[in-house]
Amino acid sequence: MKQQWKVGEPIGSTLLHGAQIAFTDSMHAVVAVSGGLMIAIAILTVIKLRHIPRIGQKTPGEM
Repeated sequence: MKQQWKVGEPIGSTLLHGAQIAFTDSMHAVVAVSGGLMIAIAILTVIKLRHIPRIGQKTPGEM
């Protein structure tokens, strides 16, 4: 069953503008949180893996 809602021009454009603002604001919030989490995970990874020697680097006592 399909329903159609008819909204007047001033109200419809105001409603659409509000929906666009809410959508873009929520997308910005998601991007900011995701970016912060990615940076935090990268820092945590560097800290946790710091004790492992780099590839190709000889450990002390190795010839």
